[in-house]
Amino acid sequence: MKIAIRVDANEIIATGHLMRCTAIAAELKKLKQEVIFILACDQKTKLLEHLDFPFYSLKSHWQHLDQELPELKNLLRKEHCDLLLVDHYHASSFYLASLNALLPTIYIDDLSKEIYYVAMLIGDLYETNINKEGYDPHKTKLCLGFSYVPLREQFKNLDHLKICERSKQILISTGGTDRFNIKSQLIKELLQCNALKDYKLLVIVGALDQNKDQLRQLQDQNLDRIELFENIYNMAELMRSCQIAISAGGTTLYELCASGVPTISFSIADNQVAFAKWLDQKKFVHYVGDVRSDNIISLCVTQAQKMLSNLTDLDVQSEKISNKIDGNGAIRIAKAMLQLKSNEISNS
Repeated sequence: MKIAIRVDANEIIATGHLMRCTAIAAELKKLKQEVIFILACDQKTKLLEHLDFPFYSLKSHWQHLDQELPELKNLLRKEHCDLLLVDHYHASSFYLASLNALLPTIYIDDLSKEIYYVAMLIGDLYETNINKEGYDPHKTKLCLGFSYVPLREQFKNLDHLKICERSKQILISTGGTDRFNIKSQLIKELLQCNALKDYKLLVIVGALDQNKDQLRQLQDQNLDRIELFENIYNMAELMRSCQIAISAGGTTLYELCASGVPTISFSIADNQVAFAKWLDQKKFVHYVGDVRSDNIISLCVTQAQKMLSNLTDLDVQSEKISNKIDGNGAIRIAKAMLQLKSNEISNS
């Protein structure tokens, strides 16, 4: 069976979409299925090359998916694809219904804006009130909840592994990009905080980070306090070595929860706000606000001081959040996709 995955990653779209799709693709590959990726352009293809996944570029505009339908359909026919997975905020109901009429289409829905005519829907990861009654169970399989959070192999069943000794380290991440130059601002403020002078800052530099030179300059000036990490493939181990993390919303928050790392979170895009606030209400993370309207830099530093002043509470929070996600979502999705095709053949 051949499965196509339509996803994008660039300076605007969070790279977490591509990362979670590669996690699902890896599980499909283990199940002896062929996977191809389809993107609007060639950005972030180095990751796909590293993971040995073939990919195609439509040379289309990532914000206008409806316009690419003729070319995409031709490619799906030419490649004899059996299933299509779409992970894209700009996928319209018309786009998805058109593709589902061609072949069974699976959609990862983070926003729950409307009913989609697809063969399978993955979503409701944080009680987003998806209108379950709006879906016909005979036409759309629903894979909902934290059990279907697709994380990479390294985040599977971390509670069964020996937890790394958490050092006096703070992890800082804004995802694959940093349009608002948050990391540099955070680093400068944290370095000036006397209460945190014994803590080292581990900074994740995304592939599409626009401020790499500034980060390297800060590192050169503070070699004993700052360590930069690019192209990390052992992220779970790195996360678990830190006492706390400061992170933008998105897929990284799922990974931090699976790793049991108490986290201070902020949002940098509209689609991150509801999730970060929900995690804060559940006391899984501490949400300090949106970079576009709030002074999150000082709030992050203040919250970091508060959290690190009580390590006992940190241990309790770590155990609570690590029990929420088991890291097996990608394999559950992969098996559900194959069952979807199997059911279609049986009913034909």
